[in-house]
Amino acid sequence: MEPLRPSDAPGALVMPPTPELFPGGSWEQPFTAGQEHDGEGIDIPYAAAGAYVSVDGEGEIELERDNKPVDPIAVTNPGLYALAEHPGHEPHRVGIRPTPGMRIWSVSFAAGAKEES
Repeated sequence: MEPLRPSDAPGALVMPPTPELFPGGSWEQPFTAGQEHDGEGIDIPYAAAGAYVSVDGEGEIELERDNKPVDPIAVTNPGLYALAEHPGHEPHRVGIRPTPGMRIWSVSFAAGAKEES
């Protein structure tokens, strides 16, 4: 069977990603846009093959990748939404600004293969 991802290939050097973040302070307390965080976003530097947000509510997440605006993410149901996906382990920065009332529970990151130098 062919590898599904670069990190699945024989001999791939897989790098640990940035640890999962809880922007509300803990896994029990979400970051809630428009309350104590009125107008604030979340800016996160990370190193990984992808970044994902666990969110509940409805609306949009305005998004920046490496300080450049990209298309917003439409949130229609509670779930895990991809903020960014990369071919391997790479350093990046993601900025998220959720619709007021939306709750961000966590931001997690995917392990990826180290690029050969």
